[in-house]
Amino acid sequence: MTVPADITTVTLHDPIPYGSGTLAELKIRRPTTGDLRGVKTVLMQDADFGILQDILPRISMQPLTAQHVASISLPDGLELMAVIAGFFARRRADTQSPQTLTAH
Repeated sequence: MTVPADITTVTLHDPIPYGSGTLAELKIRRPTTGDLRGVKTVLMQDADFGILQDILPRISMQPLTAQHVASISLPDGLELMAVIAGFFARRRADTQSPQTLTAH
């Protein structure tokens, strides 16, 4: 069964060089376990920007290289890390108690 991926659009305040122009908006999807293979997700909470170079090219709807990710400004990088970290939050209905959480 295929579950539709959650996609979030992030507008970059400082567009990055991309091809013959610039990229001002990134569409990123909720990572799957396969996307996180070999990635230490604990680095997200440490705000380690190296993790963006590992994860972002895997979950961006636009093809990105490590060079593209390295050119992202600090404020945009922080925003992207917050969005990606938000994907790790467990989804639950408002009526469920923590004891009755189920994986979706």
